[in-house]
Amino acid sequence: MVYTGMPWFRLIRWKNLCIIFASQFLVWYFVVLPVKPQYLGLTNFLILVASTLLIAASGYIINDYFDIKIDNINRPQQVVLGKTIQPRKAIAIHSILNAIALFMSGYLAVLEHRPFLPLVQLSCTILLWFYSTHFKKAYIIGNVVVSWLTALSVLLPALYEPAIFNTSGGFMPQIGKNHAAPLAVVLNYAYFAFIMNWMREIVKDMEDCIGDAAEGCVTMPILKGLRYSVRFTIVLASFSVLPLLVVAYLAFRQDQWLLSAYLPFVLALPIIWWCVNLVGAKVQADFMRSSRMLKIIMIFGLGSLPVFYLQTLINR
Repeated sequence: MVYTGMPWFRLIRWKNLCIIFASQFLVWYFVVLPVKPQYLGLTNFLILVASTLLIAASGYIINDYFDIKIDNINRPQQVVLGKTIQPRKAIAIHSILNAIALFMSGYLAVLEHRPFLPLVQLSCTILLWFYSTHFKKAYIIGNVVVSWLTALSVLLPALYEPAIFNTSGGFMPQIGKNHAAPLAVVLNYAYFAFIMNWMREIVKDMEDCIGDAAEGCVTMPILKGLRYSVRFTIVLASFSVLPLLVVAYLAFRQDQWLLSAYLPFVLALPIIWWCVNLVGAKVQADFMRSSRMLKIIMIFGLGSLPVFYLQTLINR
């Protein structure tokens, strides 16, 4: 007997939601908690992360709602809307999830006496709607919007906790001549998430170019071709690899062996290896495999914060 709730889990991309939760939890646990937060204790953090996950889930729902025709061409075996889930019901759930998420963010804003905070979540819901209806079919802008929203999910714990702006608090290792500020660590974490997600979005466009072209989308692979898209993605990859190598070198100079080994061997070299494999990709299955490989590398990227934290404890 098939579990009837499974199509809903597929629709809201539960695996991606787990990654979002992990990224916010790691920022909260390894950066926010050590600076002794004023507002973002465990309960309020769980409210914040629940709000984020509900908005992300609603975004996946509305994206699939407007992509039914495209998905029936690109990945018909994975389509659930119109088959096991009624589109009208999906839209209703999308609205309910957004309403609950905005209520949660409003509660935290009242608690912190910062009424502007829910505008962040509201802007996310609006961007996700326009992404699904307009931006996704446009050249580059759709990729940038999704990547920005991914980076923003990493930044949210910092936005909701004023103590993170304390440049001297927490457990931060020395990089170069100065100790890394907590906010700087979160910003770099978000930067890595932005670049890596942008790369993956382009690869997904290469994977889906047949269905996208049939629906009149103007993505990079359709407008510029696969070869150009591959080169562009490799250039983006260099913007993630080079900073990793620089930080690894500085860590090595200061005998931070754990950090200096993790960044090049677990992150930088796999990205370079991934780029080499991307050059040889030709068919949809190749790009699908590249997309999955990049997601694995992104998961290892999440591990950089615990390593960062552990390196600090070792140096103490």
